[in-house]
Amino acid sequence: MTAAAADEAWIQNSLARLEQLEAQREQLAATGNTHKLSELDEEIRSLYEVLESVAADDDEEAITAPANIGGPAAAVAPVAVAPMAPDPGAPGMAPAPGMAPAPGMAPAP
Repeated sequence: MTAAAADEAWIQNSLARLEQLEAQREQLAATGNTHKLSELDEEIRSLYEVLESVAADDDEEAITAPANIGGPAAAVAPVAVAPMAPDPGAPGMAPAPGMAPAPGMAPAP
């Protein structure tokens, strides 16, 4: 089993455990057992934190993963971009319809 498959299996098992804990919580809430309910709430909260952390790590990896995974490094060539200078002859931007200009800014002609 690959690491990704193991992670996916752990996530699925954790989600199933979370469903079980939520069902137990509903039963405990109905009985009024506040001590056990408090313990169960802590376990649920902890599991949510771990799952959210794993999800955040996955999101971060997806964002930082190179676009040419599995391909040669030369497949993505850097592109040089010249910085844009403001056009001195361009008119100022007018505020959106229904909006006043920012303080200190004159409206566009």
